Amino acid sequence: RQQTLRALIDWSYDLLAENEKLLLRRLAVFTGGWTLELAEQVCSDKKIDSVEVLDMLGKLVDKSLVSVNEDGAETRYRMLETVRQYAREKLFESGEGEKARDQHLQAFIELAEKAEPEIRSSHQLIWLDRLDEEIDNLRAALEWSQERDTESFLRLASALWRFWSVRGYIADLEWLPNALTATEGLQTVLRARALGRASYVASNHAGFQRGRIWAKEAEILSRALDD
Repeated sequence: RQQTLRALIDWSYDLLAENEKLLLRRLAVFTGGWTLELAEQVCSDKKIDSVEVLDMLGKLVDKSLVSVNEDGAETRYRMLETVRQYAREKLFESGEGEKARDQHLQAFIELAEKAEPEIRSSHQLIWLDRLDEEIDNLRAALEWSQERDTESFLRLASALWRFWSVRGYIADLEWLPNALTATEGLQTVLRARALGRASYVASNHAGFQRGRIWAKEAEILSRALDD
């Protein structure tokens, strides 16, 4: 059955135009689906213009390689896991795997940093739901940033702290301490603010001793940076 399925996907892939193959490969970087806006941001470059993405997505939907869901606030697209794994293999075979994951990471850093102040506003529920829709992508981006670039790891983990806390994702709260450990010695405002956020989270979850240590380090670093 697996061989038959693979042959069917091979056949469908071979029938695609070259730019459709390219888009399908790049879309495999998403985990748990994506929106049109994210596809345009992550998958476009000199080879694929962002204005072409919607039309190409429609063609992939017509060919049953991508599915579309219009029930929520935003239209979302996704691939069957078997198709995604196939396209992901093709992505890394093409040599574009790291570039695609870097662009995916940057897109979700920007989304998380945009959402962080909104979660403290009257639009809180909208943005909490928005991040919930992307939770698999956010975790994938965190995993890649942890391996790829520690400052990006800290940026993303720091931006998501309130989301994890409000929605009760207790295990995910450890992303921020892990990012602080990975960036130990970094003398930046980003780290100082991340330390303050980690202290706040720890204090709310009975980690008082750890919270005090982080608060003191945040104070010392902030004063040194005149922030």
